[in-house]
Amino acid sequence: MSPSPSRSASTSAKPSPSKSTGRPSPSPSRTSSSPAAADLSVTYSTSASWRDGFIAALRVTNNGTSARDWTITLSYPSGSGLELRGAWNATASLSGNTVTLSGKSLAGGSSVSVGFQAEKNLNDLVKPITCAIGGGSCRVS
Repeated sequence: MSPSPSRSASTSAKPSPSKSTGRPSPSPSRTSSSPAAADLSVTYSTSASWRDGFIAALRVTNNGTSARDWTITLSYPSGSGLELRGAWNATASLSGNTVTLSGKSLAGGSSVSVGFQAEKNLNDLVKPITCAIGGGSCRVS
């Protein structure tokens, strides 16, 4: 059962007539608290893979007009047994099966290629099961 709409406690004894112009009245506009958050996007791919390791290549793009810091979070399947061996153009850290990459001051309208090399326990190709960048979009290919 949904709650009933609330009603104002005070009412006017004489309702005033309204005049219709045939045009809808303007609605107040809503703005997001951080409109720039959706300006960032990232594309992930595995550029090389072998029995016990792989290289991840990512392209981070700032579609906005202002420089932005960025953080990417990649979660891999449990049992992957990841160990980072190096990263480029980003600061990388590993916690369990989650790799976090971050960078500073990516200029508006530009992009950067980043990546990392990791060891893995699985013989199969390992891809992230989730990929996120601070409010923007992330695509795994």
